[in-house]
Formats: sequence, structure tokens, C-alpha cells
Amino acid sequence: MKSYLIKTVGIIMVAALVGVAHFALGEKIEFAGELDPVQNTIGGPKQTEPVTDPVENDPTPQDVVKDPEDTQDASVQQDEDEPFVLPPDQRILEREITTDQARYLFEQNLAEFFDARPKDTFEDGHIAGAFSLPVDSFENGEPFSVSILNDDKYIVIYCSGGNCEESHFIAEDIATYRPELVNMIHIYVAGYPGWTQAGLPTQSGPDPFAE
Repeated sequence: MKSYLIKTVGIIMVAALVGVAHFALGEKIEFAGELDPVQNTIGGPKQTEPVTDPVENDPTPQDVVKDPEDTQDASVQQDEDEPFVLPPDQRILEREITTDQARYLFEQNLAEFFDARPKDTFEDGHIAGAFSLPVDSFENGEPFSVSILNDDKYIVIYCSGGNCEESHFIAEDIATYRPELVNMIHIYVAGYPGWTQAGLPTQSGPDPFAE
């Protein structure tokens, strides 16, 4: 009887491990990092979303943030006639994301983009389809563009790249007003300069939702 129980437990454990392995190695893109809605700090891993290609068995460690300058090549060198494929080593997204990761979310229509730079700078040029959300946007409460957000898309916030902190401030504000979307928030660290350097779509003019 004891031997039978041990064998049964062993079979259950193997089946469970197979299921876990299938989840980890299936066609997934993992979004790591959780911004606490109260403390606005980075925490544990988030839910996964489907992607075209399988995740590699050895994903990028979650505590490594890539240098934006090191992530431009794939965006620039890929043939414009071919669909963009996210490099295997970038299929786990940290709270801060790279140009290739932002491009993938953009081209797959998986995210809403928010520009944290001043309004006049936004009007001079911004990521195509982005909303203007400068740091003073929350002075009179929740902006309309934030109030209409849904949980079916990720939220990508950017500013001028480099040492720009405005995108982080906006991330905290969005998390405060929309805590249920906290796991959807990502910050594009290379910002607008990284986007234009990669030759990705931009446009100019005011945000129709701007107050």
C-alpha cells in the first residue's frame, strides 16, 4: 500500500512539472515587475500574455535592466517588409523596457503610449498615437486619457530618455488613480530619442484629449 501511494504521488508530481514546463516554454511573453498601488514600488512577477514565438528556456534575469543603446540594432537592421520578431533575450519585460520591447507592443497593438514630456515638446513630435500626459496632468484629478484605460492593453510611458524621471512620476500617478492596472504599467527608458533613432513611427500636433 505504501509503495502504491509513493508511485501515485510521483505520477502527480511529474504531471504537475510537465504542466509548469509547458507554461514556461509555451508561446508566451512574460511581464515581470509589480508596482505596489500604495507604495509604488517594484515587486513580483506579473501574468503572461501570448506572443508569436516561444520563450527561450533561459530567460533574462529579472534584476538586469538592459542599456537602451544596446537594444537598437534589432529595430534598425530588420527588413521593413518582414514582421518584427522580438529577440529571445527580451521576451521578459521588466518594469523598464527597451526599444525593441516597446516596438513590439506598438506594432502588435498591445499597449497605449503616454508621453510625459511638456505639452509643447509633445506637439513638436511624439510616438504615433501617444497621449500627452505631462507631470502636471493630475493637478485637477484624473485625466480623461487615464480614465478611459482598460485592462486589455499595457501602458507604456516615456519621456526624453537618459536621466529623465517624468515617466516614473506619471507611472506612480496612474497607479494611484487606477490601481487595478498597476501590473500593466511599463516605462520605456530610451524615450522619444531612442524611438526616433530606431526610425519608428512618429507624428506631431496636439493631443485631442489634452485639457
